[in-house]
Amino acid sequence: MKRRPLIIGLAALFAMLGTGAMYVYVKQADARALAGTKAADVLIVQKAIPAGTSVKNVLSGAYLRADHVPATSVPADAISAMSGAMAALVATADLQPGQIVLRQSFGELVPTTSGLEIPSGMLALSFSVSTPGDVGGYVQPNSQIAIFDTYAPISKAGTNSTTGDANKVTRLLLPRVQVLAVSAAAPKSTNKAAGNGTLMVTVALNQADAQRLIHEFESGSLYLALLTQTSRTGPAPGVDSLGLVGPIFPSTAAMTP
Repeated sequence: MKRRPLIIGLAALFAMLGTGAMYVYVKQADARALAGTKAADVLIVQKAIPAGTSVKNVLSGAYLRADHVPATSVPADAISAMSGAMAALVATADLQPGQIVLRQSFGELVPTTSGLEIPSGMLALSFSVSTPGDVGGYVQPNSQIAIFDTYAPISKAGTNSTTGDANKVTRLLLPRVQVLAVSAAAPKSTNKAAGNGTLMVTVALNQADAQRLIHEFESGSLYLALLTQTSRTGPAPGVDSLGLVGPIFPSTAAMTP
């Protein structure tokens, strides 16, 4: 009877020794398995990054975390850090939590022009013209047009600068402009009936001409003229109702070539 506690104690000791030996064996097995595996540093998305988010905001907003993963599971184009030279780059697509950050995950911000081919150094500007000032709808993309403006002349005092408030002046505003796009196609027949619709026209302009067109669109009435390569346009005084700027009906002598 006195040996029984001793036997139980020895059994418990052997069990503990066995468990410890198994633990050491497993750890050694894990170490042997990982001995030939190299770890790699990567950046992991910690919270969702919307497309267009700049690297600067990503870093300041703690969107990423550094981690170590087996090198065999790392894509070839994964990055482990972001340098200051990348500050102007933006996320090229939505990035979800858990994703490894790739080199192509961030790129340059490229402005889109929605398919418009804008000439170098120019601006794209849209305005509407009412019928029949739209040349009957014959204005097409790549057309060359002249833009005329009819307006009421204003003095420095803010009143009509000529005698009578009904006086209006018509002048050439822009002599030759390239059309980039229009809101409607050209008519299929030369017998197109006059309507009361409008045509949206998008043109290429420099800043100075864009300012002039916007100003006159808001204060005057625009009329388009369709040009050919041989059409002649240039500076002219224009005409007005009272003949103060230029007579609407010139004399016979003035009309003679």
